[in-house]
Amino acid sequence: AGPGAADGHEAGTVHVAVVTSQGSLSRELHLEGDRDAVRDGATTAVLALAVGVLDVT
Repeated sequence: AGPGAADGHEAGTVHVAVVTSQGSLSRELHLEGDRDAVRDGATTAVLALAVGVLDVT
């Protein structure tokens, strides 16, 4: 969670997943910006993934 690469992963690399009784979906994201921007982007991405999986409109 530092400002640079860690364990061979570029800064801004985030893994998100949604799991339901019917399966799971996961995504690897490469986000830019400071820590808050990466958190915001990850939150937005996982919520969009959940909406798609749950077919919520």
